[in-house]
Amino acid sequence: MVLFDPCSCSYWLRPPAAPVASDASLHWSVPNCGLFYPLCSPSQLPKGVSGLAAEMRAIGMNLGLWMEPEAVSPNSDLFREHPDWVLRIPGRAASVLARYQMVLDLSRADVRDYLFDRLSALFGAGITYVKWDFNRWIAPAYSAALLPVEQGTVSHKYICGVYSLLGRLTAAYPAVLIEACAAGGGRFDCGMLAYCPQVWTSDNTDAASRVRIQWGTSVAYPPSTIACHVSASPNHQTLRAVSFKTRASVALFGVYGMEQDVRSMSADEADAVRRYNLLAIRLGPLIHHGDLYRLWSPFAKGEDGTGAAAWMTVAPDRSAALVTVVSLAREVGSVMPRLCLRGLQPDALYLVEEIVGGDKLRDLATGKVVAGSGPSVFQFTDRASGLARVAVRGLTLMKAGLPLRMEFDNDTVMFHLTRQQLPAVVGAVVGTPVA
Repeated sequence: MVLFDPCSCSYWLRPPAAPVASDASLHWSVPNCGLFYPLCSPSQLPKGVSGLAAEMRAIGMNLGLWMEPEAVSPNSDLFREHPDWVLRIPGRAASVLARYQMVLDLSRADVRDYLFDRLSALFGAGITYVKWDFNRWIAPAYSAALLPVEQGTVSHKYICGVYSLLGRLTAAYPAVLIEACAAGGGRFDCGMLAYCPQVWTSDNTDAASRVRIQWGTSVAYPPSTIACHVSASPNHQTLRAVSFKTRASVALFGVYGMEQDVRSMSADEADAVRRYNLLAIRLGPLIHHGDLYRLWSPFAKGEDGTGAAAWMTVAPDRSAALVTVVSLAREVGSVMPRLCLRGLQPDALYLVEEIVGGDKLRDLATGKVVAGSGPSVFQFTDRASGLARVAVRGLTLMKAGLPLRMEFDNDTVMFHLTRQQLPAVVGAVVGTPVA
């Protein structure tokens, strides 16, 4: 998935980035369309949404839309024609504005019918994904359709109205995936998940912050519902610079996506995007349907001696597993404890493969850090032979654990485990690097 959120609609409505995104094995292009702007602007979309969707399919991609259908501008034909369709207190000149918007009264059946008709024109135009956003509070909670004594029920009736509208849309257009969003993760709840199988977790896309955000979210919700995206570096909110390897590895925690302008990427960056997108496709079933084990908490803040966060997902039949470790607070000179895994078959042999090597080396003679100038760096690499796989019994992995070498903050290591037939010699290093 690619998300563009530019200030100018003309930027995304002309899709020069789409061929680049397709080459990078991305599945969706998701522009931010507000509400019905593309339908009313033939100068921007001469072929309409359906024409743009057809162009995307022709290059092997799908079209999604990022919209905010519950909001309305006071400077709009809809508000001028139906001022009673917004939540507002009678007799007051203006309602409470947020982002120059007012809230449509979804407790009303006529409002829901109107939105269903308008949204059906989009849902039936060939799009396959919608990011359903809601960026303000429900206020003032006063409906022109209810008596004064009933105003205390507005908030509840409003949310029931949202569910009703989403239920009609998902029943009529089951092939369109709707992702819920509300100023980040404000609507991450079981009610919305009944209609939106994935939810935007947080507007904070900084990888180091996301480790904690996604860890906490996973306590209540499975990874298959947690939308996780790779964004630019330095991050636009924290200004923290994090390698693409770590940003992508953290985003693999849940429903993987991207929020970057692929046109500005170098050839090396585009190649990394392609590799991780293919990795997300390959590992998605394991991540989304496996059993999640939390190994090292990111909230320990180094008090447990790790300075890192670690988690793993194990296939229900224990035939495979994915382990992720992120270094958050590396202490110079400290030795990380072994990482003891969980959930494996004790008597089985597992091939432990580091699937993405690092790109930084420290010259032990000078102390200089050299990034991106040599072969991938692996945890178990014999630098003379380049071997990067080791076969270990499940019991050993769970009791003795894996040794880790992480020299830098925000570094990441990922291990993919596959159950093997027992060989004559256990513990031998086999295979070759795959990065």
